[in-house]
Amino acid sequence: MGIRYYAYPIAATDYLRALADPCQFLGTDPLMDAWGPTTIRPEMLYLDKCWREFQGMLGPAPGVPARAAFQLVEGQVTQVEMGWIAFERALSPAQVKAIAADLATVDDTDIRSLLASYPDRADSSEMEHRYIGHYLAAAQEFSSRLASDGRGLVYLIG
Repeated sequence: MGIRYYAYPIAATDYLRALADPCQFLGTDPLMDAWGPTTIRPEMLYLDKCWREFQGMLGPAPGVPARAAFQLVEGQVTQVEMGWIAFERALSPAQVKAIAADLATVDDTDIRSLLASYPDRADSSEMEHRYIGHYLAAAQEFSSRLASDGRGLVYLIG
C-alpha cells in the first residue's frame, strides 16, 4: 500500500492536547476516511503519496531554507524490521495560518521546477504535474479554510 499522508482539523482549544497526543485526533481508519463513500467522509486532507513531492517542493535545499508551508509535510516514518512507525504531528492555528499564506503562493512554476529536478522521471512529467497539481489545490483549499476558521490540524505520515 505504501506510506500515505492524512490531515484532520482540530479546534484551537484542542491544540495543546493534540500536541501531546496527535493520535487521539486522527481518524481510526484514515485510508477509509479518504477512500470511503463521499457521504460519510470526515473533513480531512489526503495527499496520498504526494507528500514526498511536497517535501521536495517546499523543503530546504542547499543554500535555501524550507518554506513555511513545509511544516505541513515535515517528518518521516521510522523504518522497522516489519514495516514502519508512522509520524504524527499537531500544528497550531498560527502555524496553519502561515502555511496557508505560503501555500497560496505555490504555483505551476514550483511544480515544474520540482519535476525538472527529477530527470529520471521526465517521461511521466505531465502525469506527475497533474498529480501534484491536484493535491496542491486540495492542500491550498484545506489550509485556507482552516486558517479562516482559526483551526489547527493534526497529520499522519504512515
